[in-house]
Amino acid sequence: YFRLKDLTASSGKLFNKDQIKDSTTTVVLGASAAKDIFPDLTDPVGQIIYVKDAAYTVGAVLADTETESVNINPMDNSADAIFMGYKSYMSLNEVTAFSNVTAQAKTEDDVADAKKEILAKLLKNHSITDTTKADVAINTSADLLNTRNSIAESFTSTLTGVAAISLIVGGIGIMNIMLVSVKERTREIG
Repeated sequence: YFRLKDLTASSGKLFNKDQIKDSTTTVVLGASAAKDIFPDLTDPVGQIIYVKDAAYTVGAVLADTETESVNINPMDNSADAIFMGYKSYMSLNEVTAFSNVTAQAKTEDDVADAKKEILAKLLKNHSITDTTKADVAINTSADLLNTRNSIAESFTSTLTGVAAISLIVGGIGIMNIMLVSVKERTREIG
């Protein structure tokens, strides 16, 4: 995840593979989370925090990054997050399966192939042979962008329709007022 999001540690060391797989009691704090939890400390590495009454040692603090990109998901803010190994998270929250997995292709040209390979692997792991009965879905950034664009186009079309109706109704109202004004003064006008 840290590599996918280009996140680095400002202090301490990020998780290694063993810590991620094991139910380790080490966490990595986002820069804002570290400031919020330890406002008086410049380096909280080695300090203890409690998550749902379980003690965790701060192993690293992420470097503060200024991101100009807009996240589709406002909860996807690494600066405010507390990261722990997936087994620790699953046992702490009594979760038995992943609800979301993030992957990155080596190049943009490899996205379609990577999507096919990941889907094939997931279907095999879930023992599904008929893709219409799949209990998994894969979305690429392009898919999310297309969905966002289609929603924006629908919204634009709806607003255009509402504006057109408003103009027509306003025009009819003005026309009626002018017609009544002329009709009332027909004798005066001649």
